[in-house]
Amino acid sequence: MTKTKSVNKPDPTVILINDRSIAEYATSPVCSFCSRLRDGVTRTCDAFINIPDSIWSGKIKHKEPYVGDNGLMFVEITKKDIEAKILSTKKISESFKTL
Repeated sequence: MTKTKSVNKPDPTVILINDRSIAEYATSPVCSFCSRLRDGVTRTCDAFINIPDSIWSGKIKHKEPYVGDNGLMFVEITKKDIEAKILSTKKISESFKTL
């Protein structure tokens, strides 16, 4: 009796997405803890319209001046900053309930 190998052919209806590069940069080991961060989705802060990859990825800690930062560097987020962001998020959430 001859053994045959079963070969799985790719299903043309299935689309595979490699999102590993997206996941690597979904949050920042530096910027996520900086009070200057405005929006992590668009990667904007008080210093940059688009936070450079070298800072966002954590390769540079941004505790020293960086080209284009207008003298604004990393400032550790405080409990007060976190509470303000939570309150702001709650207010936005409440405004959607009235729509």
